[in-house]
Amino acid sequence: MTYNLTLCYSQVSCLALEGSLAVSGDLNGMLVAWDWRSGAVVAEKQMFGRIEALRLKGGFLATGHISKSYDTGCISIRYMRDWPSKDPRSFC
Repeated sequence: MTYNLTLCYSQVSCLALEGSLAVSGDLNGMLVAWDWRSGAVVAEKQMFGRIEALRLKGGFLATGHISKSYDTGCISIRYMRDWPSKDPRSFC
């Protein structure tokens, strides 16, 4: 998977680390998982709004995101074990 950094016009708003996995969220709702040892992008997913918070623990990723107009928010939990081979299962 290739990540085109020239298309990124947003600031990283949060970062979570576990093992060799780093997951970042940005103000345009892009969720990106990196192998920080190799620098390779493992997976990426476009979320809605802005990602304001990330927590990564025991293979679960919790994201807190809010719409850009600040009128709708969501907290979702994803089981990351199968990511990136399959889309992670979500529990909202």
